[in-house]
Amino acid sequence: MLDLSTVLLLAAGALFAYILYIVLHDQRRAYAKIVYHEITIRIKDLLINQAKEQRVLQFVVENAVRGDPQSVVDHIDKYCSQKEWAMNVGDQKGLILDNVVKETNPNTLLELGTYCGYSTVRIARLLKPGARFLTVEFNPAYASVAKQIIEFAGLKDKVQILEGSTHDIIPQLKKKYEVDTLDFVFVDHWKEKIFTRYPTYGEMWFAQKGLCHPCRQRHCSRGARLFGTCPYLWPL
Repeated sequence: MLDLSTVLLLAAGALFAYILYIVLHDQRRAYAKIVYHEITIRIKDLLINQAKEQRVLQFVVENAVRGDPQSVVDHIDKYCSQKEWAMNVGDQKGLILDNVVKETNPNTLLELGTYCGYSTVRIARLLKPGARFLTVEFNPAYASVAKQIIEFAGLKDKVQILEGSTHDIIPQLKKKYEVDTLDFVFVDHWKEKIFTRYPTYGEMWFAQKGLCHPCRQRHCSRGARLFGTCPYLWPL
């Protein structure tokens, strides 16, 4: 049980984040909003002694149809839109992602940032037999939730979760994981970190068909997201 001083400190932190969200301008406001949501949600985690990601998993297991990936995707969307905010591509941008996967029809895929497994399930449900899908997650707690959601969706045999940092795993893709060519790379990750750390991105991974990052900027038009002029979406 948290004492009063701890609760007040957490509340003050949430208030500060809210003020920060209000005063920051335009593009920075979106990032401040994410910080605000995360702080308030983590306070809730402490108060009820259950992480948000576990609540997402519980909702899926209790309401979605086991072995039905579309049902899992739909129920995560429902949870995030009706109960509490969580990082996920969502149903609208998800349709764009679906179309890209169908158009590229990839054999070997890499995802950076598994989180709870939403985009992993969304992509894996569209893959042809024999396709290989690797997804990287640094946080062990997130990876554990993602494994359970992917298994619940009936996609365990289509997806391989690699636990660790992109800094450690990416250089090992060819030697340790026997990946010679990537047809599709999905980056649910901060682009600044990826491109600063790996300036020879395309050369290193031999991505032939597509690389995309989900745009979260409200001011960015749907056309920019679709055709790659958005700074948060790169087609190769």
